[in-house]
Amino acid sequence: MSFTTKTILFIIYSSVCLLTGYFGWEIQMALVTSASLFIFHLLRKDTLFINLIFLIAPLIYAFYGFNLHLHVLPIKVVPFLTFIGFRIIKLKIKPLYFYPSLLLLSVFSYFGMQKYLDWEYNISFKPSSGIPFEFKLYSTDSIDLTATILESDSIIVLDCWNNTCGICLRKFPEFVSVQKEFYKDKVAFYTANLTTSMQDNKRSLSLLKKHYGLTNNLFIPDSSIWQKLKIDGVPLFIILYRKKIVFIGHLEFNKKTIEHSLMDEIQKQLLTIKKLDY
Repeated sequence: MSFTTKTILFIIYSSVCLLTGYFGWEIQMALVTSASLFIFHLLRKDTLFINLIFLIAPLIYAFYGFNLHLHVLPIKVVPFLTFIGFRIIKLKIKPLYFYPSLLLLSVFSYFGMQKYLDWEYNISFKPSSGIPFEFKLYSTDSIDLTATILESDSIIVLDCWNNTCGICLRKFPEFVSVQKEFYKDKVAFYTANLTTSMQDNKRSLSLLKKHYGLTNNLFIPDSSIWQKLKIDGVPLFIILYRKKIVFIGHLEFNKKTIEHSLMDEIQKQLLTIKKLDY
């Protein structure tokens, strides 16, 4: 394979890895799986150095993709696994079966990622549900709003994020859309920055101004919240009612990715409250 051909393949492969992150994890997973299988199958007899260039490139793009608020999980995992398969294990696929196998694996990876998201992003951490919320809530100008917010008779929805979560920033517009759907209901929405120190405020405020712009923003500077509520990552939603946690877990905003969305969960909590009132 000529140097020009490899260069063209590198540009195409890099573009697939990076740009597919805009469309979501499932599509990125399927296309990156197809591209990685094709590329590393072609390069299986090439030098280790060339293989490593094609392997390291997606990791670099994962860093830039994260900063551009694109999905990057598949391009951190799939190229490495494909490289291991063809280069280390020396996986051999007969030419007759290669393209059917590529198609089947791509379809499997698409639906596999969908099922993974449905499992990972739709789990409420039940040990934490129903317990009192005992963490301080501060405004962006460091005013303690804990009592004011928790003593409200509204459902409180906290969209938890931090300064290193690119996906969180990208999804803020969807959070705004959900707020508009419930403007007639007794539901209060806040972003909640899970910082480890109030010293992160300046950076957080800059990100909020750029990506969110609204004023319903809170800080939870108590770093023990991660361990006490068994939080494994953000974005994450905490839903409160009458000072207690009624839901905590990962949810998408709509049903395009998973069956049970944030809107569904809020509707569920509203119905539960109505039943309690009766």
